[in-house]
Amino acid sequence: MTEQNIQMFPKENRISTHSQQVNTHYILLDDGIDVPSAYRDELQLINTASESDTIVLDICTGGGVLDTAMLFNRALNTTQAHTVAIIGPTCASAGSVIALSCREWVVDDNSSLMCHASSYGIQAKDTD
Repeated sequence: MTEQNIQMFPKENRISTHSQQVNTHYILLDDGIDVPSAYRDELQLINTASESDTIVLDICTGGGVLDTAMLFNRALNTTQAHTVAIIGPTCASAGSVIALSCREWVVDDNSSLMCHASSYGIQAKDTD
């Protein structure tokens, strides 16, 4: 055999490398939680994310619209992505629903989380 016909193969190796794209998406919720239509892009991202994605929600809000929080809850509970909530300093009401729907939480000495019974309109509560 001539040198031209000899194929050189690397030595046997116990290490193999597989490359895959990993995405980390950041969603900032730093205002009152508004109506669901204001979060179409964020919900679409969560709903279509894959196992190789991580979604980090940085949540600092006094709360807001329950329907929006429940749509985030549904999306975060069914997404294939790993989800992380950075809590606070203030994370209250609808913000708490969203944060507690994530698989992992990041808290520090200034973080606060508020959960409460719902209330509607002027002086009506869910127990009325």
